[in-house]
Amino acid sequence: PCFRAAFDEVDACEARAAAANGVAYERAPRFGSSTSAWDTVARFYAHFESFRSVRSFREAHGPDAARAYAAASTKERKRLE
Repeated sequence: PCFRAAFDEVDACEARAAAANGVAYERAPRFGSSTSAWDTVARFYAHFESFRSVRSFREAHGPDAARAYAAASTKERKRLE
């Protein structure tokens, strides 16, 4: 169960982001345990095998992220020229 909390938190964040952005989101199947039936385990892995986040991750970028990205991209383009 050590990873159950992590996957539950990912799912909760995804559900909140989907609701905030008006996007449909199907909750992830539970992680299960060592005694879970194979169909339970298979549903969990199938869900996360094709997982795509609905989050924008804007919170991961500081206020100057766009400017820093543009500067880095410009330097890289000039270097490649």
